[in-house]
Amino acid sequence: MEENTEKSIPTHPTFLSLWIDKLKKLSLLAGTWAVIFSVITILGFKIGFEYDDGLVFSTPAFNQVQKTSISNDQRDYWNFLNRSYKLERAKLIPFLSAWLFKTFGFDIYVVCMREDIGSDSLKYSWKPLVNKFIFAENDLKKYKVLEKEGFILYFANSDADIIQAKQSNTTTIRIKRSSKSTNKTAYTPGKFNEFTLPLSEF
Repeated sequence: MEENTEKSIPTHPTFLSLWIDKLKKLSLLAGTWAVIFSVITILGFKIGFEYDDGLVFSTPAFNQVQKTSISNDQRDYWNFLNRSYKLERAKLIPFLSAWLFKTFGFDIYVVCMREDIGSDSLKYSWKPLVNKFIFAENDLKKYKVLEKEGFILYFANSDADIIQAKQSNTTTIRIKRSSKSTNKTAYTPGKFNEFTLPLSEF
């Protein structure tokens, strides 16, 4: 019995060597990550996300503003909507994807098809994840944004964004739309042979 007990207890050199080996592996991983992070940061690679029904489920905020008598072509409409950001909810898989890219040194940009009136608190609420919020009031301005920024990847929900990204030679990934969304813009996943992010509707 004593012999078996002694054999089951690792000697100090073996115990230490195991931990030293683990530390070496961790150091190698940390070093590899640091190199990748530095290179990507220096090169300034950017990842873009469509905001409404892309990075967030924003239907509750739109529903709230629709309850008012404000017309959607008035400055007050966008001011009210942008200040209702607390009613919005980040979509889990797109949100985690953004953070994953962030940890590897990519800059995260958000493209929002709204006017930027009253958006200061909204933009601040997404720090430190989002490097820059870009507001584009129409499709033409959004296309110019996609063409100018040169995203490595653009995560989009609507057909319009997928088309515009492809026209600007940007690789696109489709974010699924929530079944509870009231967004009426064209949405046909897979129509353009784009990759679809799994479980991104939640």
